[in-house]
Amino acid sequence: MTGNPPFHEIKSDAGVILVVCGDPTQRRTPEPTPVPVFPNGLVDLLRKCWDFDPDKRPDACMCAATLSPVVHPGTARVWKEARWLDNWIMEYIPMFENTIQGCITQGALDPDVAYRFCQLASLTRGELEEELEDLKTILHKDENGQRLPLLESKYLRLREAAITREIDVRRQQLVVTASGLVRVRSSSTPGRRPKDPVAQILRAISRLRQPVRISREQVGETLRELHILLRDEVSPLDQSRYLSSVLPGFERLVRHYPDDWHPDVARFLVDVYYEHNVRRGNHVLCLEVALQAAERYRELSRTNGNFLSRRAGTLEKVVTSYEILGLHENARAALAEAIWVYQQLTNTTGNQQAFRIPLARTLVRYHQVLCRLGRDWNDSDVVDALREAIKIYEGRVWMGAGSTMVGSGLEQFGGDLADA
Repeated sequence: MTGNPPFHEIKSDAGVILVVCGDPTQRRTPEPTPVPVFPNGLVDLLRKCWDFDPDKRPDACMCAATLSPVVHPGTARVWKEARWLDNWIMEYIPMFENTIQGCITQGALDPDVAYRFCQLASLTRGELEEELEDLKTILHKDENGQRLPLLESKYLRLREAAITREIDVRRQQLVVTASGLVRVRSSSTPGRRPKDPVAQILRAISRLRQPVRISREQVGETLRELHILLRDEVSPLDQSRYLSSVLPGFERLVRHYPDDWHPDVARFLVDVYYEHNVRRGNHVLCLEVALQAAERYRELSRTNGNFLSRRAGTLEKVVTSYEILGLHENARAALAEAIWVYQQLTNTTGNQQAFRIPLARTLVRYHQVLCRLGRDWNDSDVVDALREAIKIYEGRVWMGAGSTMVGSGLEQFGGDLADA
């Protein structure tokens, strides 16, 4: 559920054995740090299942009773239709959490950073004192069993210390001098800025970590809220400037959500998300993303021929992913569709020559895939694909500046002809 194996932070098998089977006072469960925000009741259920006393672990009926209200089919179904988006959002969440962690660390070392990070200037002294009491209650519960996610707990402790310090400053705010009263630290107008933007960010992240409990529209609202809060409230305090480098990509992600059939989303899938996973070598996810983009371009091109070229290019990425995964029959079907699209493009006025070479190269790939599938050279599909590709290449060569250009033309396309 977190993407990591249990005890992934322990580098040796012997170390894992010691924390699971060793001294009872040193044992611990595989609870991750920070604790992910899962749907209500799920973390408690996991902790019970990890109990070292078998008699205290819940049985299957208790687990089923706990889980049944957690996942609501009406919301889960919609989310699963956009699983690529779920994956991409989860790529960003740890980045944002690391930035918050960095600001907390800086705030613990520098009171002025903590003051700005916690946005205390917008709070009156009365509001500070009231919130301090609430924080003490929350943190007391955190220490006595009602555990908060680790990042939220760290932030609240930083905020408690910062508010305590600020209250002391406000008490000494009015200093008597020869000329009267002088205010040491001024307070901005209450309500003009979010009173606790970091808490809002953490709540937004919490909602995104349990998407089956909210609708896609609510996910979209949460994403946009998170982007604005990070851009306006946290990015200016991020000394590493890391956040400012990743926010533009995140903005592209949320701009059209939940309208993820917008043309810009299809372009985002191919130009950003697909290439991102190519660099990471995640070919399974590359295939899923390419298929999602191809499906969108397929629908868009039904009513707008301008998307045919993007559809063809995306189908080639689908083919590449299929071939890497050894799914040659699927690659053959995708290539057949790409050939049909390129044929439509070559029959369009003004586009005949621009798409003939891409068509030829796709025909060559089709021929190669048929051979990998064990199709005989006497098979009409194999022969026809090869013949059509060579015909296009020969025509392109002779369209050069006369016979003197034939040699250079053959040299230009010789690699593809050799493949054929």
